[in-house]
Amino acid sequence: MNQDKPANRAETNGAPSILLVDDEVRLLSVNKRLLTALGMEVRTAESGPEALEILREWSPDLVLLDMVMPRMDGVTTLRRLRMFRPDQKVLFLSAYSDQAQIMEAESLGALAYLQKPAPLEVMTRVIDAALRGEKAPGFRVKN
Repeated sequence: MNQDKPANRAETNGAPSILLVDDEVRLLSVNKRLLTALGMEVRTAESGPEALEILREWSPDLVLLDMVMPRMDGVTTLRRLRMFRPDQKVLFLSAYSDQAQIMEAESLGALAYLQKPAPLEVMTRVIDAALRGEKAPGFRVKN
């Protein structure tokens, strides 16, 4: 593994590592700044295929995944991720709210579904729980 690509908290001096995946570049940038300001190591991907490529080389503590993206949606990305990283902690952060897709994400082991835009205090509470491996009560976190 490349030494300039920390794999997890043990290799980032205790800072949680997060991969944000979202095709909305502005929102991706805002969330990265917020989470970085909270002391987290954050990387970004603008698509499912890009996220999978990053995840083959890097093992973050958590992946925050958008539901609707061009080329590959979030559920398909999670399904493919499970093929090579079955225990990866994943949260969905999306404006999309199709119940069937949300249920499929939950069945694939996602820990929560947060609806965009999520207030910072809600997002950090759910991220903290996910980093501990806790599934959000009710799975779908209301803002």
